[in-house]
Amino acid sequence: GGSAYGLNYRYANIPITTVAQGAALTVEVTLTRDVSTIAPLLAIVGAGRAFGVGDTEWGVSPSILSFSRRERDPNFGTVTFVKRGFAKSLRATCYVDTSLRLGDEVQQILQQGDGMTLFYDFNNDGADYERLRIFGFYTKFDMQILAASYELLTLDVEGLVE
Repeated sequence: GGSAYGLNYRYANIPITTVAQGAALTVEVTLTRDVSTIAPLLAIVGAGRAFGVGDTEWGVSPSILSFSRRERDPNFGTVTFVKRGFAKSLRATCYVDTSLRLGDEVQQILQQGDGMTLFYDFNNDGADYERLRIFGFYTKFDMQILAASYELLTLDVEGLVE
């Protein structure tokens, strides 16, 4: 929820911290818009178990993969734009605190998500950057063991076409 600089968020991460064992989980979603004449839209709602794998204190690079095309006329130089979709992409370098989660456990969690679309939120507690949330799949992960208590995880994620 919320908005920033007049742009509405496209993703939201709402942690549910406690659910009684055996209890049914019910989630209610209410959609509103700043402009009352335009109906709000909802594409996907997902619920699942969250796993923290590291902290992104530095080295997060969001970008997009553009599928639009520009065609330039070879005789006159005019340009025709063909608007197509885009996909978010992101490369993150994460600090893995092995006193909280072992590097082997982080790798096993990532292996379980191989070949699947997942919701990634690279915001740390208190941060709220829309561009650090992405629904997609990882294309590469790399872990560096720098010390017994210090590991680095580099993760490349590609989103689905929007």
